[in-house]
Amino acid sequence: MENYFTICQSVIIGAEFIAALTAVLYFPRIKTVAYKVFAFYLIYIFSQELYFYFFDSFLSISKARYFTFIGFPIDYVFLYWFFAFNSLKNGKIFFVFSSVYLVSVLSEAIWGMGGVIHSFSYTIGIALLSVLLIMEFIKQIKSDEILYFKENKMFYITIGVILGYIGTFTFFSFNKVLYENQRELWYMLHLFFISMNSVMYLLFAASFIWGKRQL
Repeated sequence: MENYFTICQSVIIGAEFIAALTAVLYFPRIKTVAYKVFAFYLIYIFSQELYFYFFDSFLSISKARYFTFIGFPIDYVFLYWFFAFNSLKNGKIFFVFSSVYLVSVLSEAIWGMGGVIHSFSYTIGIALLSVLLIMEFIKQIKSDEILYFKENKMFYITIGVILGYIGTFTFFSFNKVLYENQRELWYMLHLFFISMNSVMYLLFAASFIWGKRQL
């Protein structure tokens, strides 16, 4: 079963590599600051995962604690900025959502919240991100952008985030409980988790290839 986890991790890293490589190759064509930052974000995600493929800790910080208190905060704050500040043009929502999320991270660091829900801050992060995704879809539906969704970078990115974050929330939240009590169900949901995350990064790559309309 050890090979199973190695293969799954390799699949995820492979999808992240494709997204990061595509970002590098298409970087000279990017005209907007937001999408350039998105390209660097994909490179950062790949580099981070590649590092933890070989190492179990970072500067004496365990992998789990790194993602809870460093990796995920960077991830979510970037996504809040990308959707709220950049796409929705609402700086207030970005600062409020980022503040609420970071307070939840701080609370988890101080009081060690957990229990059935694997991560208190992760739950808050997903909830806030869900609100932004709904607002983003409403924006796209109300504008002419929906008519050109095949060429719309934000369409690919939004669908990818929905699959990779919202779609796998239940598995991530109850990961430990399922693994200890419902092992067969855990493996089924884990494969779904790997699949959705891989598709997410491939959609990110597609946003560079097929997304012609600037953000």
